[in-house]
Amino acid sequence: MNIDIISTDSGQDSFVKLINETRKKNKDQWYYLIVNFKGHELELKGYNTWLQRLNIDGIDFSFPMGKSVKDFKDELSMVWNDIEG
Repeated sequence: MNIDIISTDSGQDSFVKLINETRKKNKDQWYYLIVNFKGHELELKGYNTWLQRLNIDGIDFSFPMGKSVKDFKDELSMVWNDIEG
């Protein structure tokens, strides 16, 4: 499993793009990300477009399997919007 650690204060589009690029470079493999952004820590474990585990500041989330890339990106955008409040 590939583990990446990313720090960013960039906007939502860059946030989604960074995570999606990690997904693409780990096709058909598990990937694990730690993303520090805007004072929050996000830990993400995924396989292709399935976000098996997403933890933001100690709160766990899980998303269903078998989604499209568009749905994957939409979920990441939703996460960003929830944190931005």
